[in-house]
Amino acid sequence: MDTPDVPRTPLPRRSTKGPLDIEDPLAISSSSASSIPPTSPPKTDAASRTSIHPAPATTTSRPTNLTPKPSLLSRPRSRSPRPPSLKDFVFLRRPENFQALPPQDPILPTSPQLPPDIPLPTLLAQYQYRSAAISAVTTLTSPSHLPPPEIFNLWYVRLACLILTTHTPLAAQESLILGDIHSAYYIDDETGECILPWELRVLAVRLQNLGTRAQVQGYYDLAAYARRRLKSTPRKYQNASNDNAAEARKLWKDRLKDLSYRITNSLIETGDFAAARRHLESLHYHASATAAQPNSNPETTTNTNEAPTEQKML
Repeated sequence: MDTPDVPRTPLPRRSTKGPLDIEDPLAISSSSASSIPPTSPPKTDAASRTSIHPAPATTTSRPTNLTPKPSLLSRPRSRSPRPPSLKDFVFLRRPENFQALPPQDPILPTSPQLPPDIPLPTLLAQYQYRSAAISAVTTLTSPSHLPPPEIFNLWYVRLACLILTTHTPLAAQESLILGDIHSAYYIDDETGECILPWELRVLAVRLQNLGTRAQVQGYYDLAAYARRRLKSTPRKYQNASNDNAAEARKLWKDRLKDLSYRITNSLIETGDFAAARRHLESLHYHASATAAQPNSNPETTTNTNEAPTEQKML
């Protein structure tokens, strides 16, 4: 059966674009370019900084001028040097940090009763260590102002006198108030050096780690600090006389040698006699090697040989 012919209406031809007919999205037409205002510097007034809808970018090229964030613009920038921070050491002056001394041992000779107004240096000169320990605490807990160096000196007198009066466990307990002697709180903000006296640092390492291997590690940390100071001594005293530089180097070398023997003593206290023997043998070997070096050129010996010798010694 034949179907009648139905007239077909042709569909309108759709306009298509090939790859070469696509408009460049990065290109700006002449009509749109005339409507874009000329580029101006970024505004710094409050209205432009608080704008919620920023103007759209007209190009995807990398900007040549980066504008900081509004939060950074609002921060004042001062080029004046930062004043040093004033650290408070009032926690070292609290009365609860110290304990009353136990009564004197009747076997030991008793010290005579002394008036309470005797200065601390006089007590130390007369070997009155028990009275000196009490006097140091009295001064520390007084309401008078004390600079940090005097506070640290009184702490050293207190701990040392407790040891000399056979109260080492009490000294070890009170030394924990100092905390970590390697902490950044004890570092001077201007010089970058530790503000604690060297003698107090050495004593604190012994008391805070009494009878443990941590005491050996604490001495090695102090030795590392002493080696850095010994290595930096020529640069620090480059404008000073040679006598000052030689004296400073001798001071740190003597401290390194003292730490060497303290390490040996700590190893003996912990029962590691083999390690203590090896340590003493290494000290004797390096001391003999140093004595055998030629002294024809003192300048060369001082600058090139002394620091490695101390480094091997510890």
